[in-house]
Amino acid sequence: MSLNRQSIVHAFIDTLVVELETLQASYDNAVMGATHEESKPEDPKDMRSTEASYLARGLAERIAEKSALLKRLRHAAQTAPALSASPQSGDIIRLRQESEAGDVSEKIYFLYDGLGGTKVNVNGQTIVAISATAPLGRAICRHAYDEEFQHPTRSDTYLSAQIFL
Repeated sequence: MSLNRQSIVHAFIDTLVVELETLQASYDNAVMGATHEESKPEDPKDMRSTEASYLARGLAERIAEKSALLKRLRHAAQTAPALSASPQSGDIIRLRQESEAGDVSEKIYFLYDGLGGTKVNVNGQTIVAISATAPLGRAICRHAYDEEFQHPTRSDTYLSAQIFL
């Protein structure tokens, strides 16, 4: 089975859904800890319930951010990417990387803000999400397909190729 955009984006959606479920469980536990009868302060300096409420609020914000990201990603799964001469956010590309020592490798990246660093495995291939605003993401987007470019902070040379539709 070959790689295609649909299967790759759905793998990222599945990963995000699992992450949201984990965040929701953590949030539920934090709320329970903040509101539990045994969390009442024993003295004026006891901050357990206050700390638990801060944690719950932070988790609620992350859940809201990840939910919005999931909504955008689901929309992206149903929308064909705009074809252009250079990679842009939402594209899935294969980069050929040549190190200073002459070693050559290929990696597949999904340019998508909010997912940076997330990895999925599709048909035995690892695909890494990279933000279009990250240094490598910006470098990728500034160059046309099949154009060599240097890594912005290392001496590696890249060649962007194939977009997955």
